[in-house]
Amino acid sequence: MSLAQRIKEMPPAYFSMVMAMGIIGIGISLHGWPLPAKVFLFFNLVIFCTLIVANLYRLVRFYADIKADFHSYERGPGFLTIIAASCAW
Repeated sequence: MSLAQRIKEMPPAYFSMVMAMGIIGIGISLHGWPLPAKVFLFFNLVIFCTLIVANLYRLVRFYADIKADFHSYERGPGFLTIIAASCAW
């Protein structure tokens, strides 16, 4: 399967990974471990930026699929994880 095909079929809820890593990183930081927290932050930034670029590509190249996802009761709520992910760090 090509990268473009994988991006086309990518679930919008992938941002929950960034959200979860942000929660873990904040917890680690609150427990007094700054180095692992910074590692989590670095990976979070890389994953977040990669997902933003992938979603912008998907929006431009596969607009009909994004529109269908917005109207889907199964995949639509996954877009809410973008908001939570951007607040996680």
